[in-house]
Amino acid sequence: MIADGVELQPSEDEVLQEEPPSFSTIPVRVVAVDAPVRVQALPRKTGSTSTRVIGSTPVRVATADPYRAQLTIMSMDQNIYVAFTRHGSEEVLTSSIWPKLVPMVITAVTDVWVVSAAAQRDDTSVSITMERWATGSEHADQ
Repeated sequence: MIADGVELQPSEDEVLQEEPPSFSTIPVRVVAVDAPVRVQALPRKTGSTSTRVIGSTPVRVATADPYRAQLTIMSMDQNIYVAFTRHGSEEVLTSSIWPKLVPMVITAVTDVWVVSAAAQRDDTSVSITMERWATGSEHADQ
């Protein structure tokens, strides 16, 4: 509420009686860059590997993870269908067929579902390799 140009409602900091932050560095806001910018990929901090036997029922091989750098999947025995949603994995027209023995690298932060292309006939072994970004000391897997 403002009366006669004076703010009558205290701020949250005033109510909590917090001290103002002391900056040891000067905050900077980049407005425009008129030169090349150096970009460096973060190192991978952790990873995991597994092999799953996939049949005619869709299997979620990875959940959505903002810390995942990439996921590599490869079918050993036969072609597979890959989808990013459960619904997409239930129909071949809403999933992507991927050939056996060819690595599929996924960098999207999303669920990944896999189903055997030879539904009803044979199962296939699928190799799964996940790499995660270095996230500092505050991540839960420390």
